[in-house]
Amino acid sequence: MKMTPSTIRSPAWGACGWLLPLLAAVACGPEVHIVASMDEDVAAAGMGGAAPAPEVFDQAGAEGECASDCCSNRVKDGGETGVDCGGVCVPCDDREPCTVAADCHSKSCVSERCVPATCTDGVLNGDEIARDCGGPTCAGCAIGMPCRTDADCLSALCDPLTKKCLLSCDEGTGECDADLSVECETNLQEDVEHCGACGNACSDARGKPGCVNGECKIDCETGYGDCDDDPSNGCERDLTSDVDSCGQCGRRCTAAHGEAYCIAGECGVSHCEEGFDDCNANADGGGDTDGCETNLSTLSDCGSCGHICSSPGAVVSCLDGSCVGVRCLLGYADCNADAGDGELGDGCETYVVNDPDNCDGCRNHCASGVCVDSVCEPSPCEGICSPTELVNLEPGQGYKRDNLGSGEVCVQIVGYDPSPSPPRLVCWNLVPPRTLVLNEVTVACDGIEQELDIALRAGGYCVHVSPGETQFAGFEFPN
Repeated sequence: MKMTPSTIRSPAWGACGWLLPLLAAVACGPEVHIVASMDEDVAAAGMGGAAPAPEVFDQAGAEGECASDCCSNRVKDGGETGVDCGGVCVPCDDREPCTVAADCHSKSCVSERCVPATCTDGVLNGDEIARDCGGPTCAGCAIGMPCRTDADCLSALCDPLTKKCLLSCDEGTGECDADLSVECETNLQEDVEHCGACGNACSDARGKPGCVNGECKIDCETGYGDCDDDPSNGCERDLTSDVDSCGQCGRRCTAAHGEAYCIAGECGVSHCEEGFDDCNANADGGGDTDGCETNLSTLSDCGSCGHICSSPGAVVSCLDGSCVGVRCLLGYADCNADAGDGELGDGCETYVVNDPDNCDGCRNHCASGVCVDSVCEPSPCEGICSPTELVNLEPGQGYKRDNLGSGEVCVQIVGYDPSPSPPRLVCWNLVPPRTLVLNEVTVACDGIEQELDIALRAGGYCVHVSPGETQFAGFEFPN
């Protein structure tokens, strides 16, 4: 009679009843398999306790499925290939039975036995990073294969971003086209599309790019400049119109008191603020312009460039771009009355200090014809000769008389003062008996300049030359 689980499930085994299932299993042969083992419950029964009857199943179980505890019962049963491993259980260790690679930890089943993982078994197993390469045991992986560190690659170069093995090229070359049939084909020292590194293209914006020693360069088109020394953005400056780089990089157009421009690479000033102008023309055609540098309210540039406010004997001013007279200097007067309503005319034209017609004031005539220090004085020639010429000198002026002729000469000179030098006189070609008498003192006329140590007479000098044949004689009071 064939035993079934129901035939051996007897609750009354007695003190040694735990042996009955084992004996029954031996008697029944290989068709049955004891599932129960001597666990804690069975041990308790052997010591006088009660234990449940063991369960006995067919080896294949129901339709080849493993019982819930077949992968841990230390018996080869269910769909296992080894004891508690393979099949539906965990993979088996090396040298355990197997039918397919999945039955083995090594994923390698040879002659129905699990064999250790190797670097040539064509399977991703062991401590490999990719199939048969990488990791601490196998050789490095080829270009493009997975990697974790540089040591996982034959090239000893693992891309930290993509975690793929990269090709290790000689310095100055690169593998830029991903075609490994020709490795490291790119010259990174000269290739403008891959300058210094794959994919680093040199900009051609407004210029011709170049790659020199792995660095991008650019030869700019006419009118443009690489002024930031950054070839990556090309020739970024328009040198024909950029006021910060006009004509050349860094040449800045400035315009003090005005607005600067750059046209055709030359600086200029478009307009000046009111009251200023570009009088030195430095703003046109130059890079270091000073703009509208001139204040048009000065005496040298009143209202316009170069318009000078000047008037003899007068204090003048520049008011609202026009020259105006303020007052006459001491010793001068506007005797022709042509200055008025802001007009200068000829200024304070009359020196009233020694003018006998305007002595100390306009139209104040001295009967003697002598005005000294703004006071009418007797004539220096009174009692000597009758003056044929009246000379009134302003400070610093001199007097010269050539070609005296042969007749008598009488000249009245007032105001001669060549300060800081002392008064001087030179006369020539006056040979005896012809003489030159100065304030009644005879002077030697030898053509040599001499300082005058002769007292003034009525505030001036009377020059009296006697008649004679020396027509080309003369005298001079140097200034």
